[in-house]
Amino acid sequence: MSKRKKKKNNKQPKKGSHKSVFAAIIMLLKGDTGKEGMLTAKAFALITGTIFRVAVFCLGIAIIAFWYAFLKTGFSAPWEGLGILTNILVLVFAVAGTVLALLFGIVLIGMGMDIERETDKSFIIAVFSGLTSFASLVIAVIALVKAIR
Repeated sequence: MSKRKKKKNNKQPKKGSHKSVFAAIIMLLKGDTGKEGMLTAKAFALITGTIFRVAVFCLGIAIIAFWYAFLKTGFSAPWEGLGILTNILVLVFAVAGTVLALLFGIVLIGMGMDIERETDKSFIIAVFSGLTSFASLVIAVIALVKAIR
């Protein structure tokens, strides 16, 4: 029988990987920038992850505001005759929409965590560029709609 040596599980972070912004700042102050260009890539990854978290927060606020308005108007709606069927259908669609929004929020949280763990610089920069392009597209559409009115 051959004896196998047990491998020690040294879980030290790889050089160039940062768990937080403060760890990256401390590395910079020490003069250690890690792998070439990874500090910039990790900064973009942290910014992108934060954008996803802010989007989830805004989605949560929108869900709360929707349900507040829905319940406020739902109690004043007529609950007799055909109004009962209409109110039940609206309630079903509201619950379905809320479930879909919550699932989308979970996907956004996963995307944010995934991008923060990513080590491919090109992918991180591409995702960040895509987010900024999408933001500029939304701003352009809003400006166009305001100009038409």
